[in-house]
Amino acid sequence: LIAAVDFPSKWDNLLPELVQKFNSPDPSVVQGVLLTANSIIKRFRYVQRSDALYSDILYVLERLQAPLLTLFKTTGKAVEAYANDA
Repeated sequence: LIAAVDFPSKWDNLLPELVQKFNSPDPSVVQGVLLTANSIIKRFRYVQRSDALYSDILYVLERLQAPLLTLFKTTGKAVEAYANDA
């Protein structure tokens, strides 16, 4: 709820803080961060198109795209390694 009102204009450090937690060894922390990121991104779905909306989407993509791809690759390698050990 706070992110819907304050993000990104008044809460510009939210995404960098979330991205830092992608490296957590605790899967529940990573899951919580992904759920939080989803709640932030989900608010863009049914909003009327505007320059402000596109600006917010670009802001989020610039900060989340590369870290999410890295997380995906790391998770894929971990799953593959686990499958090879079994």
